[in-house]
Amino acid sequence: MLNALLEPWPWYVAGPLIGLTVPLLLLVGGRNLGISSSFRHICAAVFPKSRLPYLRRDDWRKQSWNLFFAGGLILGGFVATRLLSSQPQPLLPPGYHTALGALQLLGGGFLVGFGTRYAAGCTSGHSIMGLSNLQVASLMATLAFFAGGLTAAAALKFLFPVLDGAVEMGNVKFLLMGTYFGVVLTKAQVISWYKIRNMFFFREPDLYLIIGSAVLVGMLSLWLIRKFHPTTLGGEPLEIPGKTLNRGTVIGGFLFGLGWFITGTCPGPIYAQIGSGELWALFTFAGALLGAYTFARVESRLPE
Repeated sequence: MLNALLEPWPWYVAGPLIGLTVPLLLLVGGRNLGISSSFRHICAAVFPKSRLPYLRRDDWRKQSWNLFFAGGLILGGFVATRLLSSQPQPLLPPGYHTALGALQLLGGGFLVGFGTRYAAGCTSGHSIMGLSNLQVASLMATLAFFAGGLTAAAALKFLFPVLDGAVEMGNVKFLLMGTYFGVVLTKAQVISWYKIRNMFFFREPDLYLIIGSAVLVGMLSLWLIRKFHPTTLGGEPLEIPGKTLNRGTVIGGFLFGLGWFITGTCPGPIYAQIGSGELWALFTFAGALLGAYTFARVESRLPE
């Protein structure tokens, strides 16, 4: 049993555990799973006097739970790598541990940050939470994610073969939830560049099975929540908002997919990679923040 815990977790374990994050976040704190919004909150916190409407409208203190959840992902990556692994797995190829690799991570991270903000969600908010909630917008976004990633894979394979008030005790539960999510993502190897490449090149089905089983568990959980109307641990009613479908859902999703392929990671795994000790992922994180900030600057000029 202990040996199984220390090895990478198979899809039929990891997928349902990821899917369980959907009802757990709702029941623990009445929050919907989503991680890429943390990029917006960080930008809003760093530039509190920004005149950009996208940042000015963001009450990052009210949404600080999301930052605690992201912090939990970092902690979860650390726990999974240092305490729950017999031998840590490489997350990025050696070629990314160079100046050129850092530029690739920065550029890919930019696409991840800009794309997820334009699409109003990432693989967590759209592909897990949104599909579990039967949102058409999330289906279109997820298709765009994979279209972007597969386009980048095809290009690489065929065209370039050589190549204050924010820190509340109530937020601790979201730190713990983020830690849980980070451990599962890391043990499932979802944060591995190699696994993402294998998915887009159709070399192995693991990540497709993980996403599919996570959505099935999330879908069943939301059906049960709607049927029995439970409340949060604090006695508050649960709210499960829908997703809006617009041009940004598709265009932003496609841009994110390109970045997903380049960096081998999406918003949640970025934090888990950092916690796992893959410090080159800080370039991905910096690129994602730059992408989110750039989106804030051009949001009003983009087609809706």
